[in-house]
Amino acid sequence: MFFRGQKSPILLKFLTVISVAKIENILNNLKKEFDFFIVEIKIKTGNKIFIAIDNFKNISIDDCSIISERLHEHLSYEEEDFELEVSSPGLTQPFKVMEQYIKNKDKEVEIVLKSGEKITGKLAEINDEDIIIEMIEKIKEKNKKKEITQVKRIGFSNIKTTRKVIKFNS
Repeated sequence: MFFRGQKSPILLKFLTVISVAKIENILNNLKKEFDFFIVEIKIKTGNKIFIAIDNFKNISIDDCSIISERLHEHLSYEEEDFELEVSSPGLTQPFKVMEQYIKNKDKEVEIVLKSGEKITGKLAEINDEDIIIEMIEKIKEKNKKKEITQVKRIGFSNIKTTRKVIKFNS
């Protein structure tokens, strides 16, 4: 029997929401032990937690599984009901953190500017305010094909999305 103003313990279980800050704190402590960086943390309705992690090598399914297990050790189903998914950010997903730019230095990327313009080229340099892209343009000069490298500096404030270009060898 419940009195006015009291809530059912079952209802309280569903009202407890895990915070991004709590997950981020646990992950930051795990980073001391494991080699990864946080790309994204999303908590959806019903405490459905999605975490994307990466590292500067190649993050594996085993790495994600270990981090997931370690997160479970720090979270309690008795305190919070939750679902947890830990994965890599995915090859086709846009970059979300600076570490992704650093990881993909000297690799080909596609950038969509806020103006809508698309730029594809090698990610040559990265700093806190902008990136430098090297674009190779093929021109025909006196019946010979020639490649010219153009350099473009792009401020992060002008970038809508950046993705790694995936190439398949044939």
